[in-house]
Amino acid sequence: NLSLNLPPVDPNSDRFIEYLPQTLILTYDAPTGYQAKLTINLDVYEMLNRLNRGYRPSMEEKQGFYRSLSVFKNMLASAPYQEVLLTETGQDFYQVKRHPDGKLAIDKLVEEEV
Repeated sequence: NLSLNLPPVDPNSDRFIEYLPQTLILTYDAPTGYQAKLTINLDVYEMLNRLNRGYRPSMEEKQGFYRSLSVFKNMLASAPYQEVLLTETGQDFYQVKRHPDGKLAIDKLVEEEV
């Protein structure tokens, strides 16, 4: 279960725009109780956008904002799972799923029309 939330606003400070949340929190909650969180501020959002367009971060960036993304990714990787999504382009996705009998299956995910 992956969710994106705004932190709660202090009801006593809602008169000033400076007190509005400055971050989003991306949270993964597994049915087993495992939880991973990534706080997304403007800098992290911009970095994620650049990474999505194929940008490769410098060594300095890897030691800064990229580190929080790596920690979140490692936390997700340590959670038990039975399926993963793979992509080369960020547009076309393939699902690799392990069935209860241990067999693996790969399927191309097709975007549903709305």
